[in-house]
Amino acid sequence: MKHYLIIIVLFLTNYNSFSQKVITRKNLQESNIETQCFSNIKTTEIEFKEGFKALKHKHPCIVIGYIISGECLFQIEGEKAIVLKKGEAFIEPAEKTIIHFNNNSESQKLKFVVTYLNNHETKLTHILE
Repeated sequence: MKHYLIIIVLFLTNYNSFSQKVITRKNLQESNIETQCFSNIKTTEIEFKEGFKALKHKHPCIVIGYIISGECLFQIEGEKAIVLKKGEAFIEPAEKTIIHFNNNSESQKLKFVVTYLNNHETKLTHILE
């Protein structure tokens, strides 16, 4: 019985060491949000043509995103503009005006994934004047 126990302990020790070598985690986004109610989660992949500049807009819900390729000029009203690059995550708060969400390149497409934390809204993007 002792031999089986020793073998199990050695296996678990080696498995833990092995899993640490093949699994890595990188924190991409962490935001503290107030209690939110949502009934639907929708994830969409979006691609902007070279040089495309989105109109000023807002969303009725929180939007969480991740840049797959390209670069994005991103700015929430009242905040500093930043450039998001491949591998970076972002969050668009509900009902906040997004001044810039532009493809920052004239020669490459911008591809990103967004997840809408939705609460029965049918129109997820509202274009502003």
